[in-house]
Amino acid sequence: MNKVTCKRILLDFLNNQIILGRKTIYSHLIERDLVNYGNAYWGVKHNPSTYSRTWRKLKEKGSIPEINVIKIIPHKDTTVRNETAWKLITA
Repeated sequence: MNKVTCKRILLDFLNNQIILGRKTIYSHLIERDLVNYGNAYWGVKHNPSTYSRTWRKLKEKGSIPEINVIKIIPHKDTTVRNETAWKLITA
């Protein structure tokens, strides 16, 4: 069996967020919820920094074709202070 990569877990997590209608991704989702998701659903433990690095690499491209995200744009949410967020624009 192939080892499940951090990128694969992140893509699955983001795709699930999109399916649930949650197209705004906050930094706490990457740093906390994704860590728990990877452990609970995939049995893989990565620290928040590892997931954050993988997320930064995905964002650099500006799109995520594997999950039909055509654009990733920074989002300022006035209800959440001092937290970075991004909108995932899908096809």
